[in-house]
Parts: sequence; C-alpha cells; structure tokens
Amino acid sequence: MKIHQPAGTEVPRRRTVRAGFALLELMFALAVMIIGMLGFAQVLVISAASATSAREEAIAAEAVRQVLTTVQSAGFVQIFGLYNGAASDDPGGVGTAPGKDFAVPGLNAAANDADGLPGEILFPVQVNAPTVLREDLVDPRFGTPRDLDGDGLIDAANHATNYTLIPVVVRVRWRGARGVSTYQVKTMIANLP
Repeated sequence: MKIHQPAGTEVPRRRTVRAGFALLELMFALAVMIIGMLGFAQVLVISAASATSAREEAIAAEAVRQVLTTVQSAGFVQIFGLYNGAASDDPGGVGTAPGKDFAVPGLNAAANDADGLPGEILFPVQVNAPTVLREDLVDPRFGTPRDLDGDGLIDAANHATNYTLIPVVVRVRWRGARGVSTYQVKTMIANLP
C-alpha cells in the first residue's frame, strides 16, 4: 500500500540541508567580519596613542633643547647658582634666579611630582645640600666622581664657585598617553678659553 501525498507538499531533503548550511555560513561570515572590525579598531586606537606619545616626546625634546640653550647662554660661572635647587645662592639675590624646575606647555607633571612642573635641571649635589657642587659624588647620571675644578684631584669640597666643568642633566617627566614618561639629556658644559 502506497500513501499518496498531494503534489507540492513534499519538502526536498537537499534544499533543507542547504538552507541550514547557508545560515551557518552567514553566521560564520559575520563572526569573521566582527573580529576583523575589532582588530581594525584596535589598530586605530594603538595608532592614535602612538601619535599622541610621539607628539608628547617631541614637546619634551624641544623643551629640553630650549632649556639647554638657555643654560649654556648664561655666564658660565653663574650656571650653577642660576639653575640649582636653592634660592639662597641666586646671583641676583635670594629668589631672583629661574631655579631648577620649569614648566613645559602641553605636558602635565607626573602625579608624584612635588613642584607640579614636569621639567628639571639637575647637578651633582646631595639632596640635603643643593648649594654644594660635589665632584666626589658617585652618580653615573653625571659621570661623577670627576674633577670639576681642574686641579687634578677629586675631593669633598664645595666647587660651586670654582668649577671649570659642570655636568648637567635636563629632564622632563610627564603623565601622558602611555603613563609616566621621561625624556632627558645628559651633558657636560666646559669653560673653554
């Protein structure tokens, strides 16, 4: 006995299976496209952060260059008094010199920076004695110990008034796109005849 079905009511098996595969393929294609778009968005975010970081570093480098030019153009014997961390030895009287800290327009100081300024000029001094220029201080940032007064000896005396060579570090520390960043230049300034 054969059951007779009315025409047009049969559902071809192949068509149903193919329709299922089409939906699965569409979902897979959408998943691949979404993953690709997320990857592209991540590349854009990283690229923007890199551009911001590069701009910040360029600002810091220009500030360091300008400060070094200013320091070098000062009278050589006054460099230490003008740009150290104490106001008591300022050449024009207490509080008249620029000092060691400086602003850098476009950059914000790191959160733990006590003075709130991202720029700083450093000399080989001990923290508790900012007016005492030391040639016996062991500090690789300055290449010390080093004979600063040219007498052939490295001693514990204060060479703030008789140096012929002065190590200087100009540093900018800021809070930027990639957290806290630092840009610094180390140099020696000599009193050439």
